Amino acid sequence: MKQILFILFSLISVLSYAQSSQPISIPGTKCTMIPPEGFTLTNRFSGFIQTSTGASIMLTELPAPYQEISDGFTAEALRTKGMELISKRLIDMNGSKATMIIVTQSAQGISYKKQMLLLGDSSVSVIVNGIYPIDAEIDENQIEKALLSTRYTKTEQVDPQDAALYTVSLEGSAFKPYKYISGVLLYTEEDQLPTQRPTLMIGNSLSKVTTTDLKAYATSHLFTVVKPNTPKIIETNEIEIDGLAGIEIIAELEKTGKPKELVYHLILFADNDDYFLIMGNSSVNFPEYTRRFKTIARTFKRK
Repeated sequence: MKQILFILFSLISVLSYAQSSQPISIPGTKCTMIPPEGFTLTNRFSGFIQTSTGASIMLTELPAPYQEISDGFTAEALRTKGMELISKRLIDMNGSKATMIIVTQSAQGISYKKQMLLLGDSSVSVIVNGIYPIDAEIDENQIEKALLSTRYTKTEQVDPQDAALYTVSLEGSAFKPYKYISGVLLYTEEDQLPTQRPTLMIGNSLSKVTTTDLKAYATSHLFTVVKPNTPKIIETNEIEIDGLAGIEIIAELEKTGKPKELVYHLILFADNDDYFLIMGNSSVNFPEYTRRFKTIARTFKRK
């Protein structure tokens, strides 16, 4: 789960919609929202963006109890992620409790404010994150209004593959699509998380990355993902899939008190400074799962 959360925070063709007072379904989720004026639905992650200000509203569904997630948003925990807690309050939302959190954060020399709405129940949490530069001309009340317009329908049937920007073949593997979370599609063998079985995740970048040394970037990304552990790199390959140059790394992790872990890490770089990340983990049968991860990765195709 730590690696999944890292990807959600580190990976940061827009579809244009007219402003509407009607709720808009957010692909890959069971949620709808009425976005603020000037915000458009994006296919880069689950939510909306406003290109003129750099503001965004990102929605994440997690298979974890609402109360557990809410309790974890302490000033100390947020500070470890570079965020300063401004306020946290319990609110009533359609007869159920929810939490509204406001924080500030600096990134690449820009100060941001984040309004976060947390809602859910004993099995699922929904985090709606409104992010915007502090100096931008943003109507903060409209951001809050949009967040509070979020509706989650537990019985909604959603195919997590619909929101993904790519397709892969899972033939010959035991993996099944499990959940799409803000640009990342998770695959499991047991249709549940957490799991002791191998997992696979494929996601698109949420922000642009400019680099001329693809191998150095991919290696650095791997080391960042697995912190504080240090991977032992077994194999590195330069490959091309779907016309994209890629760096494929096979590594092993030694974790104190835990079985050794296989890590499959592949970044496919696009010409427009976007990239796709394919990452697999297994603590069993390293040769077989190395083969499975490689086989699935080589069927990758952009939609």
